[in-house]
Amino acid sequence: MNNTTKIYLGLDTTSVEYAYNLSNSLKNIIDGIKIGKEFFSSNGPDGVKKLNETEIPIFLDLKFHDIPNTVYKAIKSLAGLKPKILNIHVLGGEKMLKAARESINENFDGDKPLLIGVTLLTSLNENDIALMGFKYNIVETVLKLSQIAKENELDGVVCSPLEITKVREECGKNFTIITPGIRLDSSQNDDQTRTLSPVEAKERGSDILVIGRPITTAQDPVEIAKNIKNCLI
Repeated sequence: MNNTTKIYLGLDTTSVEYAYNLSNSLKNIIDGIKIGKEFFSSNGPDGVKKLNETEIPIFLDLKFHDIPNTVYKAIKSLAGLKPKILNIHVLGGEKMLKAARESINENFDGDKPLLIGVTLLTSLNENDIALMGFKYNIVETVLKLSQIAKENELDGVVCSPLEITKVREECGKNFTIITPGIRLDSSQNDDQTRTLSPVEAKERGSDILVIGRPITTAQDPVEIAKNIKNCLI
C-alpha cells in the first residue's frame, strides 16, 4: 500500500474561469490538477498561466506521440509553463522517449517535471487491443510498455488501476504510477472500462489518482473531495 497517494483533479473543460474557480475551491484538499487537450486546445499557454496563479501543481496531459524531433520541440515550448508532470505515449518508441527526456534535461531549469509514459488508454478493453493486432493481453502489454519506459529514463507511467500491482512489482517503489479510471461507484464507468475505487487503487500501490467526474459532476465537489481525501488517510 502507498501511504502517500496524491489526488489530482481531472479538469476536462474549455472554461478557464471554471477551472480556476473549482481548483481554488479545492486548493487545500487536492494535490494537483490535470488539464488535457480540451483545455489546452481552447486556451493554450495563457490558460495554463492563469491556472498557475492558483499555485497548485499542474499535470499537463497532452500525451505527445510524434516523431522524436517534433516531440523534443513541443516539450521545449512548454518550459515556461512550469508543469509538475508531462506525459508522452510509450508507443512512440525508444527514440521518441529519449528525445523527450533530452528536451526536459536541456530546456527546463530548476525543478524539472516528471516525465510519464502513457501505456494503454483506460477506455480500451481486450477486444480493442486484439483488433489492433497486439500480441499480448492488456496486463502483459502494459507491463512491457512500463519496462520500456523505465529503461528509457521515464519517471513513471499512466496505467489503469487493474495493472498497478504488476507494474509496481516489475518497476520498483521509486517508479511513479499515475492512475486514471477512478470511480466511486463501480456501476458508473462512463467511457472508462478498467476502473477501481480510490482506496482499491491506493492499496495496489498507485502514487497519484486522477479523479475527474466523481468530483466535477458532484453537487458538492468540495465535500466529495474531502471524503475521498479522508478515505486515503
